[in-house]
Amino acid sequence: MSKKAMIIIGVLVAVIIIGFILGFVLLRRSSTNSSEPVDLEKHSITIEEMYSNVKNSKKIVKLQISVETTNEKEVEILANKSYLIKDIANKIIRNSEESDLAGKEGQIKLQELIKEELLEIFKSQTISDVYFDQYVIQ
Repeated sequence: MSKKAMIIIGVLVAVIIIGFILGFVLLRRSSTNSSEPVDLEKHSITIEEMYSNVKNSKKIVKLQISVETTNEKEVEILANKSYLIKDIANKIIRNSEESDLAGKEGQIKLQELIKEELLEIFKSQTISDVYFDQYVIQ
């Protein structure tokens, strides 16, 4: 083998080794700085069962609401102000027609309306969702 061939082989081996090292470092760095969303711990409070009249109907809604938040301190605030949560739900239901509350779409819309009002009244962005443990229109 000539001297030129030895130099070329040495340079190729060095480039391959440097490539592996750089690839390893970049992969390791990208896995530690990943921009995946952090799953925040969820906390919830369940409000006692309530009844509300439906607008222009002889029917009532039986409802039990759970409010989910990502802030543990918010649970205590919500518990102390549970009467406000019930009042919000009552106002929305009393101003809703029976057709507005019927079916899956009606339930989802009611959940969204209650959540929007809670976010506005409590000036909080930690309220993540509203669930119905019970939702009966009679």
